[in-house]
Amino acid sequence: MKFIRANMNFVVLALTWSVTLVAAELPGHSESNGTDASMTAAIDPAVQWKRAIDRDDAEVLWEMLSDIDVAITNDKGKSALMAAVKLGDKKLVDELILKGLSLSDRSLTGGTVLMYATLGNQHSMIHYLLQDNATKNKLDAQSTNGWTAVMIAAAKGFDRAVQTLTEHGADAWRADAYRWSPLMRAIDNRHSRVVRYLLTLPDAPVNFQNENGSTALHIAVLRKDLESTQLLVAYNARLDVKDDNGMTAADIALENGLNDFLLLLKAN
Repeated sequence: MKFIRANMNFVVLALTWSVTLVAAELPGHSESNGTDASMTAAIDPAVQWKRAIDRDDAEVLWEMLSDIDVAITNDKGKSALMAAVKLGDKKLVDELILKGLSLSDRSLTGGTVLMYATLGNQHSMIHYLLQDNATKNKLDAQSTNGWTAVMIAAAKGFDRAVQTLTEHGADAWRADAYRWSPLMRAIDNRHSRVVRYLLTLPDAPVNFQNENGSTALHIAVLRKDLESTQLLVAYNARLDVKDDNGMTAADIALENGLNDFLLLLKAN
């Protein structure tokens, strides 16, 4: 019975991740990134502009810049400025700001300009944005599902971005709407470099529990991530914490036949 519950818990974790990505809307781009001029020539300019934002299409944004109301966003409130920072196009960013767009703007899902730069893993752009007071004031802003720029970087495995953001004062531990921490998201996606960095930060809350009662250690075992499990044990993760199914990390290892994990956990 415990085996079933453990695997159900894993499914819940995976579903939570999927729901999070959908709710955040932060990817904000379609599979296509090209534009056929012959097909778009007859399209309403506002529609063309929105499509260029959807696709993060800098070429079209530049072509339309002089003749369009740059304040037009796509249907989810993503602006051309958000697309530009995601692409790392500083000249386009500066031009859009001159035309009236603001670094303090947010999408309908609460996405900030800094979040989009982080999503694009545009390290130079992140540095550039952090020189602006409007960006600094929203350093720990959360989208509608509770994600911050740090959370995005951790979930994507962008270790340099995580380090830069935290060095500028971003909260490395702010949980999302599902009570998942950036550490948990990094472990769930097997981003060991991010995990290592986060654990070196002062007062790392390694025993923090999400809405299902799982700690980072539970998640590491469920994901069969031995490296993260070893790191968490080395950083004094508690082995006796039970999730909402009454299972410890060792229980999960036992019920799933993870002998290497069980030996590690029992040895400590």
